[in-house]
Formats: sequence, C-alpha cells, structure tokens
Amino acid sequence: MSFINYIPEVQRHSFLFSNGKFSLSKFIELDKKYFPLPWSQEDWIGLEGKDYRLFHIMLRKKMVGFSLFRIDSYNYLSHLCKIIINPSNRGRGFGKFLLEESLNMLKSEGIHKVYLEVSVENIWALNMYHDCGLEIQHKKDNYFENGAYIVSNYHFGV
Repeated sequence: MSFINYIPEVQRHSFLFSNGKFSLSKFIELDKKYFPLPWSQEDWIGLEGKDYRLFHIMLRKKMVGFSLFRIDSYNYLSHLCKIIINPSNRGRGFGKFLLEESLNMLKSEGIHKVYLEVSVENIWALNMYHDCGLEIQHKKDNYFENGAYIVSNYHFGV
C-alpha cells in the first residue's frame, strides 16, 4: 500500500461532545455526491447530541473520505452507517486504512461488535470488509434493490 510519501491522518469526532466549531459541510458534500442513499442536511444536523462517531481521513489537508458509526455503548456494539472514499482516491488502500483505524479507535472505547449492511452488488466493499476481518452473517433479500448482506465481526475486541 502506497500513500505517495504522505501519511494519511484519521481524525475522530463525537457528536456527543461537539464544541460548535465542527463543520459538517464536507461530509454532507461527499455523502450527496458519492453515497447511493445520501442523507439530508437535516439528518446530519440531527446527529448532534447523539452517540455517533465520525472518522475522516485527511491527506495533504484534503478530505479523502469518512466513516460514520452509531454507538450502542450498553451492548458494546456499533453500526457502520456510512463509509465513503472520494472516487479520485479509490484503489489506493484508503478505504481499508480508514476502516481499520476507525475499528481500532472504537475498540479503544470498549466496542466489541460491529455490524453493517452492504449491497450484494458492492463487490469492492465486500472484499474490503472481508480483508478487515468482518464476515457475512446472512442475506436480507428486500433490504436494497437487489438484496443486502448483513456483515459483522462478533469477535472484535474480545
């Protein structure tokens, strides 16, 4: 994996402890442009005060992508809601790097289990999740247009 002599930086944001200086505009922009089911600006703003973690990867002061997890601290569980890498940066290992770093940071918070839904047609994502140690648990036929796999890692952090 080569990052062309630059070390990407992953940053964590908690909506529970927002200081009011954090801007969601770049996240909303990437979501609208590149996520198949983008959220509205109101949905994003509605995360304030809720237990979510937003991680983003920066390279040369530019956002490469982000991951967003909903946290269930009571059950030591997290749900990967979104992971997006700008298409101009895909195929260079950034998605895997971001996911691995995000999972490590969640593990440091005591999270033991991660789950997500992914379209059966998203082979790129399925391969990345597999490479990061997550496994398909079952298929849900009527979730996305052509079905979805429910992917998780029940051994994470245990």
